[in-house]
Amino acid sequence: MNYTQNHHLPQWIKSDPIRMEDFNDAMASIESGLNTADTALSKAGAAQSAADSAQSTASIAQSMAAVAHNVALEKPYLTGRYTGNGGTKAVSTGFQPSFLIITGAEAGTDLNSYLAAAYVGMTAGNTLATRCKLTSTGFVLQPRSDANGTYPDLNQNGRVYEYIAFK
Repeated sequence: MNYTQNHHLPQWIKSDPIRMEDFNDAMASIESGLNTADTALSKAGAAQSAADSAQSTASIAQSMAAVAHNVALEKPYLTGRYTGNGGTKAVSTGFQPSFLIITGAEAGTDLNSYLAAAYVGMTAGNTLATRCKLTSTGFVLQPRSDANGTYPDLNQNGRVYEYIAFK
């Protein structure tokens, strides 16, 4: 008896005896192959379903981000935070601020102390010009140096600052 090359199924020739075991073995082999194919199709379907779900979730997240962005654009201000680097640092707000308030005062700082004033600044673009320059997309902080005064320090390395930028 001959057999197929890929799946080893029987190929009878006229002189071969016909035996029920040969048919049963061939059908069992076909059944096993079909079961394997069904399992692979099922897994592929589950993977496609998971991919569709992930794509749907990503689409929803993208829509929510667009809504949040639009809501943020409707506000006359933007709040944010940055960590100082001690050098020059650009902070993006997505618009040119008309007025900016920055604070790096830490929790528990007595607001009447020099430490509170040392890390707080307000500008409309003219005051603190050597410390903070308003740009069309946000603001740029300059490092503290003797040339531009000692305080306020709006970009101390490692200090976390919070700001409110008005449109």
